[in-house]
Amino acid sequence: MEKPKAIIRRSKMSEEIANILEEEILSEGRPGERLGSEQQLCERFDASRTVIREALKLLHARGLIQSRTGSGAYIVRPDVKDLSQMIARIIRMDGISYRSVFDVRYYLEAAAARRLAEHGTEEDFLALEEILQKLRSRELTVIERRDLDYSFHESIAQRSGNQLLALLVETMAYVFKDVIKTGIFVAGGIDDAIIRHQRIMDALRERDAAKAERMVWEHLDQSRQNYEVYHEIK
Repeated sequence: MEKPKAIIRRSKMSEEIANILEEEILSEGRPGERLGSEQQLCERFDASRTVIREALKLLHARGLIQSRTGSGAYIVRPDVKDLSQMIARIIRMDGISYRSVFDVRYYLEAAAARRLAEHGTEEDFLALEEILQKLRSRELTVIERRDLDYSFHESIAQRSGNQLLALLVETMAYVFKDVIKTGIFVAGGIDDAIIRHQRIMDALRERDAAKAERMVWEHLDQSRQNYEVYHEIK
């Protein structure tokens, strides 16, 4: 459907055009759908190509479009990895403490475990047990173990039935992986993590929501202590 011609203020014109297009993308756009050509956008907004290109750059920076040479701009779903990296940078630049990071992990992951214990399926539990089986291997590199450890917690959130909860855990991936990695280097950290993950798994299998939540809290409290030992925090 052809869009009506829009009236835009000349000051900050590219930003206003980007905002209008963003609202349209979020409300009715579909990933893979092509935006209008530069010429069509110029005519619609009564703007120069320079202004339209600046507006498209803003949309690209917001993760809403990708440009294809010779073809134009297409709608894309914002990449959660980009947001995760941005959050990690903000946390470092603002000096947000590791305790705040663990507070977020406590509430997000405990809530996810409780929901999964209440609503999980056999398929959900088998998928988590497959991750645990891989974690027991002594042949894993540090990065492989870190990623599998995070994957266990992420999978609980993804299978919790709460899409926003899963998304929030995913956006914290870079930060959570950073604190997870420290436990690998602490004496006994690997064996302890395997045991504590299994306790979470057992509680989920028992469909004991309160126990699953408690096992997550105890696991993350030990993870926090490992972080403090690794960084020699008094």
